[in-house]
Amino acid sequence: MIGFIKNHKISLLLSCSIFVFSFIFFTCINPTMPDGTEDWLYISYSRPAIPIWRGFNPTKILPETIMGLIGSTAAYIVKPIIGDYIWALTFSYAFFVSALITFYVLSLYQFIKKSLASTPFESLFVSIIFFSLHFLLFYIHPSENIYMFGASNLNCLMNYLVPSLLCGITALNILKNNGLSFINKNKVFWIFILYIAVFSNMSVNIILLAPTTFFFFKDLRKKPKFKSLSPYFYVFVLELICLIFESNGGRAQELQFNIAENVNEVFYNLKTIAKSINITYLLSTLLTIFVFCIHTFIHKNKKEQKFFLALLYSFILCAIYTIALHIRIGNNKITRSENVMIIFMSYGFLVSYCLAYIVKNIRCVKLATGIALFIVVVELIATCNARSYRDTLYHNSVNEAYTYNKNLIEKAIEADQNGVDEVRISDNGQKMLSTHPWSGDGLSNTLFKHGIIHRHIKIIIEE
Repeated sequence: MIGFIKNHKISLLLSCSIFVFSFIFFTCINPTMPDGTEDWLYISYSRPAIPIWRGFNPTKILPETIMGLIGSTAAYIVKPIIGDYIWALTFSYAFFVSALITFYVLSLYQFIKKSLASTPFESLFVSIIFFSLHFLLFYIHPSENIYMFGASNLNCLMNYLVPSLLCGITALNILKNNGLSFINKNKVFWIFILYIAVFSNMSVNIILLAPTTFFFFKDLRKKPKFKSLSPYFYVFVLELICLIFESNGGRAQELQFNIAENVNEVFYNLKTIAKSINITYLLSTLLTIFVFCIHTFIHKNKKEQKFFLALLYSFILCAIYTIALHIRIGNNKITRSENVMIIFMSYGFLVSYCLAYIVKNIRCVKLATGIALFIVVVELIATCNARSYRDTLYHNSVNEAYTYNKNLIEKAIEADQNGVDEVRISDNGQKMLSTHPWSGDGLSNTLFKHGIIHRHIKIIIEE
């Protein structure tokens, strides 16, 4: 045990730091607290772990299974320990998201360390810069900045950020191993991971598919046996099934499509996103890529140049796919941070690889890493407060959101204890819950499944 800690002290330090920072962020700054109708509905939702033909979200297996499992864990394990149902939910979702972010950053650390034979410190430096850019690349005002680990509400966090992180982790393993051959080392585990990654969210699994297609065509040129390509075909078959089910699903049938209007809307939104970028950090990332290209060209480092092409290909494909998809979807959804994350992630992999190469091969840059790390970490910590970043996970202050949710639950409990079959609860103009009938039904079902009330009660939300 002591030997393991000694041999992996840098990666353990990185993991603990990222997890603690993320957990504090998602419990104290932008808590993963239920925020409205969809949150209360899906906290206890359960569905089959296979695609559902003509379902509303036919292939969102990962988010629509894990969200209910975490909700039940919070209600039956965490709540008895801490004694508060709302905070039990908040802590449980924060723990899961923080753990996933930790694996995500640790995967980048391992990718950098292996692909460039970087030292643990060099990999640590790049990984912290990579993590920090999720907050700082779009930090331009004292308040209301977007960040890449955000979402519109808890349900969107689980439906978009969680699949993005899982696909990102898988993509980094594909990049680290130059293809999918690594699956053979632990087939059961990776077949499962690829299954839930593809069947997580079709709008984000391009993060996984981009490097998969690159290395498939690269390996295909070697004229290999079919068996060696079977992992690629497995992914492609899963994606084909995903495409067929999604194109016939309920959400696809609801979409209205006017190509001229949607194209104009998306490019207008892209301009809005561009205005939200911190120019200093953007220029720094572009300079990093430029220096990498010049240095590898002068020194004729063909291996690094070829790997750069794989990352550039992934970034371009992710950007094209995301833009094309949101031209189809419309409704200004591309401006949401959970959708910007898809493009940012592939760009972050590209920048991180270039930065790691520069740190390893240019001595004056390596000598300045300590100062650079200090500057970035200080700015990251200084910006991470309740006012710097947009309250994407709740529309009011934490106290107001907690009080609002507590009021809903207390009135439902009171009605349950008094034997009342129907209760009307005023929204007090906050508009956190919809007045649609299924809004109250979702809240009632969740409270019943989690043992907060002991029978189904008709809850009607009024303005």
